[in-house]
Amino acid sequence: PASGTDLTASVTQELKFSRITNHEIDSSTTNMAGGNATVPGDLSDVTVLFDEDGNYSSVDYTLSLDYLGDEPISTFTVVGTIGGTDGSDWAVTFFNPDSQTWDEEFTFQFGLLDTNNSTTYDDLRVRVTPANLSTAHSFEAGHNVRILIQTADGYSFEHSLTVRIPQFHSFELTEEMVDIYGIRPGESLNIGIKFTNAGNGDERFEFEFDDTQLPEYWERTGATSHTLGAFVMTTHTLTVMAPANATGEEDFTITVNVTDKSGGTYQPLVIHVRTSLPVLTIIEVTTGTEPTFGNIHTFMVKVENSGLVDAKNVVINATVQGTDVHATQTLDILAGAEVIYFIDVNFTTFGPEQIWIDFTIEDEDQEFANDPAVKSKRYTLKSPAIDDSTATNVIMYALAIMLLVALFYLTRGGTRRPGAPF
Repeated sequence: PASGTDLTASVTQELKFSRITNHEIDSSTTNMAGGNATVPGDLSDVTVLFDEDGNYSSVDYTLSLDYLGDEPISTFTVVGTIGGTDGSDWAVTFFNPDSQTWDEEFTFQFGLLDTNNSTTYDDLRVRVTPANLSTAHSFEAGHNVRILIQTADGYSFEHSLTVRIPQFHSFELTEEMVDIYGIRPGESLNIGIKFTNAGNGDERFEFEFDDTQLPEYWERTGATSHTLGAFVMTTHTLTVMAPANATGEEDFTITVNVTDKSGGTYQPLVIHVRTSLPVLTIIEVTTGTEPTFGNIHTFMVKVENSGLVDAKNVVINATVQGTDVHATQTLDILAGAEVIYFIDVNFTTFGPEQIWIDFTIEDEDQEFANDPAVKSKRYTLKSPAIDDSTATNVIMYALAIMLLVALFYLTRGGTRRPGAPF
């Protein structure tokens, strides 16, 4: 433009343009094989079938992609992921028509100027292989298979498939029930049913207890249901309580019936309960070496509890007959178990003599089903053995003294006889 000074002004402006790429696509599932559509007509939600070997079969899909972007050619890479606790045991692969292989990742191209003069890629083949029978979980919502189609500059599109594993139900004991459960009068007993949900889905087991044989004034408590996940091990506990005035002769059973959430039933569990007390017996008394006087000696006493209940704080007493010398040890002895007591008896006031030791089971503060017998054993206290190093030292000292005496006589000057010439 002109100015009053006849000067001409000009403006120069540089414009820069940055075009945003558009790789937008859409997708649909056009074919499926190896499964049954959960909803008729919906090929993206299927339940797997079994192959001829009894394993889960793979499900093959064909996806059709429509190009909605504005690029002449776009390059896409497709991968698949599966969620769930067992997702790492599944596989998602894609057919590569060039190599004729099924790969975990596949790269392809199409766009506005596709060589086929089409904006549709209608043969993206996807294979979903479930985990094996012992691993695959059955989820109520199925497994979500995410097909991710991406470009190098950040565009991402997701196509979802739902694959369902048929649920089967199974209740299995992981440890057999004990033949007979013992209980003391006035005490309670926790009985654990150790089992696993051997089915492949979340489960709720119902426990029905038949208490018709439960004696008067006895009680049984415990939850009537247990919820847990697939292939999970757990313990379902019931408690039996015996009154303090139990006769000691009670012997009865509790029957447990188990039902899963599909109505399936299993072999009833029989819990046999009997009033009992510990039955203790001294099996044997041993010692590593012969006992000697003037020392403390250790005796090993093996004790068995053949009863149905544990014995707590059992005292074994070792007493030298005719003396006030004795020693004790206290241990617990579980039902049906054996333990070894290590009892140290002090022989420092004894000499070389013959002694008898009584090994007894003390019944203070508790009751046993039997009257444990005393086990008496005779021992001859011998002299302590001389330590080898001490004996060696004595011999060395004696030899040294003898050598000194010999040297003394050999080096001592002889007495001169009278009249000797020199």
